[in-house]
Amino acid sequence: MTLNPSNVGWRHKYSAELARIKNCPPKNLQTSIVEAYRFAMADFHHRNNALPVAKISPTRVLPHNGGPIVDCCAAFSLSMYVSLGDIRRKIEMAGDSAPQLMKRLGNHYVKVALKDSDGQHTRPNVYGHFEFFERDSFNLLASVTEFHPL
Repeated sequence: MTLNPSNVGWRHKYSAELARIKNCPPKNLQTSIVEAYRFAMADFHHRNNALPVAKISPTRVLPHNGGPIVDCCAAFSLSMYVSLGDIRRKIEMAGDSAPQLMKRLGNHYVKVALKDSDGQHTRPNVYGHFEFFERDSFNLLASVTEFHPL
């Protein structure tokens, strides 16, 4: 299902930041995923667990073009995966840098129950990764159904 937030009376979280970025959020976002997985820190209430990277590290520079992360649309979305297997595959693909990846993203995971009204997401890529653009009232931690070590 494609949802246009302007038609349903709600706003994206970080809408002011998204409005400054061309074509952001992307067109053709969906609301079809009902459960998702996300890396998490060992402390369930750690601020990084519920924030997009642009809010965690706003001064970060993008490795592929040297631009500021706050100019990247996806940096204002929550990085999620379709399955726990997709998260495990991400760790495997990191190879020798897996410990650094898990230090940065977390060595736990959360399973999240999503409703159409929670936000919109991009189509998952071949690795099961997608970007979730939250509704302004969405509370990720309140939507968690599982929290476990990886």
